[in-house]
Amino acid sequence: MFRFLCAFATYTVVAVGSAAELTNGFYVLKEDGTGTPVGRVGGGTLHVGELLSDKFGRAELRSVNNQNSHFQLFCSQAGPVSDFDPRRLAVVVEGFAEQVIGNTPREADRRMDFVAPIPDAGVAERLAKTLKIELQKRTHPGHKIVTTFLPLKKAWKAGDSVTLEMTLTNVGDQPVIFQQGGQYRGGRDNQFRFITWSLHSFKALADVGSRFHAGGLSQLVTIEPGASFQSKIELKQWFEFKEPGDYEVTCLFEMPLYAKAEFRGKPPIWDEFAVGTCSIHIEETATKP
Repeated sequence: MFRFLCAFATYTVVAVGSAAELTNGFYVLKEDGTGTPVGRVGGGTLHVGELLSDKFGRAELRSVNNQNSHFQLFCSQAGPVSDFDPRRLAVVVEGFAEQVIGNTPREADRRMDFVAPIPDAGVAERLAKTLKIELQKRTHPGHKIVTTFLPLKKAWKAGDSVTLEMTLTNVGDQPVIFQQGGQYRGGRDNQFRFITWSLHSFKALADVGSRFHAGGLSQLVTIEPGASFQSKIELKQWFEFKEPGDYEVTCLFEMPLYAKAEFRGKPPIWDEFAVGTCSIHIEETATKP
């Protein structure tokens, strides 16, 4: 499965060099400055060399965000292609170039699968027309989820590790399928996000952890209509509750949603956050006589 993190922004798309004369297809990426300069869809320039193939195989253009501003081109059984370095592969579409960000090894028939970003809706629309394929935009899947976050105790001692339990209840009429995991290698499960405020000082508590993570295993979880999913999480990886008093916690859980309970290399159909709030009471630690 291909999974990627992208920083989205707005760009003015301008072709450069003789890119307009290039055939749509995938090319050798030249990192030494030789070859034909081609403007990137997301800004900047790539240099491309030999045309490896103009055969896209079975192509799909899928949106990768809810705003339908960025897309990915997925091609299976593209080619046949000649020998190439998989680390130096670019796709040229509609006069612009992007580096291929994932591909399978070349098969015996010299065909392969690959994926490349198309971070511009206009370019994606033109490419879809050229390839005579559907531009797969995201639409809200119609799910209905009730989210609660509750502390496991009514009160905690200062310095305790506060634990919350999240409950996601499907109150709709269709299954909700979401990805669990994939963000926990780095000290904490960053699929969760928290903001905590003291109701006495009215100041936010500092986050003692880090948003960095190195991925991790993941699975697809299905919540059937009327059913619930629960998970416990310790806040000590985010905050230190040193002072007694009352605190309000805003809780978020990232939920990439899928149409079916199978990855098959496809991106989510919707990026969702389950959001809730809860209150925590911290008592003074008893002093020893």
